[in-house]
Amino acid sequence: MKKIFVWFIVVLTCVAIAQELFDYVRTHKDVAYDVVSEKISENGTKMIHVLLKSQTWRGFEWKHDVLIAIPPQIEFQNVAVLLITGDFDPTRAKEVEDFLWIAEKFGAPLIVLGDVPNQPIFGLREDHLIAHTFVQYGETNDPTWPLLFPMTTSAVAAMDMAQEMLNVEKFFVTGASKRGWTTWLTAVVDERVFAIAPIVFDNLNFEKQLAQQMKMYGEYSRSISPYVERGLPEYVRTEVGQKLLKMVDPYSYRDRLTMPKYIVNATNDEYWTIYSSMLYFFDLRGKNYLLYVPNNPHGIKNIPYVVDNLSSFFKLALRGQLVDIDYELSEGTIVIRDHPTIRQVYLHRAVSDTTDFRKSLWLRFPVLPDEGVYSISVEPPQNRHVAYYAEIVLEIEGLTLSVCTPGVYR
Repeated sequence: MKKIFVWFIVVLTCVAIAQELFDYVRTHKDVAYDVVSEKISENGTKMIHVLLKSQTWRGFEWKHDVLIAIPPQIEFQNVAVLLITGDFDPTRAKEVEDFLWIAEKFGAPLIVLGDVPNQPIFGLREDHLIAHTFVQYGETNDPTWPLLFPMTTSAVAAMDMAQEMLNVEKFFVTGASKRGWTTWLTAVVDERVFAIAPIVFDNLNFEKQLAQQMKMYGEYSRSISPYVERGLPEYVRTEVGQKLLKMVDPYSYRDRLTMPKYIVNATNDEYWTIYSSMLYFFDLRGKNYLLYVPNNPHGIKNIPYVVDNLSSFFKLALRGQLVDIDYELSEGTIVIRDHPTIRQVYLHRAVSDTTDFRKSLWLRFPVLPDEGVYSISVEPPQNRHVAYYAEIVLEIEGLTLSVCTPGVYR
């Protein structure tokens, strides 16, 4: 197994940022890999199956199946896309085929990093495993416990491997749910990340997110029950819990997150509220964009729509062609000022008897400009509530990109 020792972790410049994440990656990353197989698909995409070791965490050696898909036409040199996933078997043809067209769409090597996190561990998986490690941190004050640390280290290790194998220098990082969480933290620690697209992790600023769920739902989402059952909503209000939040909440690192971001959410996500983005989006630095996938749950079904927009964002970010769209949100109104790149504006709207919109049907309505302004006014139906956002369809140098205003409700 080939061992490599590439090191690109950013040196801390702000003492207010939690040091523990940086320390963990620096001391635990131990990269080694073997190439298992190489094949060429019918369309000419080169497929490399790699077995990667990223670290040893609490006595468990973390290994990852990795698929590298190199399309026949490379549009961009020295850059790759890192897609962080969970359970993944690159020996199954169907799973591999699901990624080949994505590499073609981006016109760049696609690195599919599987097994983030390695699981089951302690007989637990996914949120139950993450929540368990948070409890262990609270009981021991051992900063190596939070599972997001080894998850982030896995992504850094994959970039080390890809950099040596493919001679790439920059990475566009994306992943969904817990892997979206990992996407944020990977960008915090590694300067090779030039842009990110976290998917269905609409949860920055954890404390306020929890309060917002209670406000809108009257209870915490059942999807976060692994954390609720372990008392974590109460725990994060303690001194030790506050320290944990500084370590794992990407909002705590927002001053470091200056790269372009394309945040992909689902309107009917069971985990979060439609208002979640309002609790952090305008506090982010750099060029930041939202995309809502209407009438989709946490497990987004409309993958082509997401990939089309991700690939456009990726190319525009690389070319330095991202634009700023000027809009204002106020009670019941959205005002968007026209821009040469705007091709269409839509209002997306859903109604509910309560402020829980997770099962609501979203409808789309075209909006026309008036003297250079798209003005949207939304009133709730009598005795009901309404949630809404605007979708702005841009066309830039032949690429189409949808961006959205944060979801709000009345």
